[in-house]
Amino acid sequence: MLDIFTGVARHHLIDHGRVAQTFEPTFTPLQHQVLNLLGVPADTYTNAPTKP
Repeated sequence: MLDIFTGVARHHLIDHGRVAQTFEPTFTPLQHQVLNLLGVPADTYTNAPTKP
């Protein structure tokens, strides 16, 4: 089951030690379905606090 989440990543563009931009992960329909079945909201992965 974890194989379907391989490659899901959140990226931060850092400029002079500060987060200039955050690139949120995108999920496939299958990934959304698994998250829903597990009761895990997708925004758990997209609304996390940023740390440089």
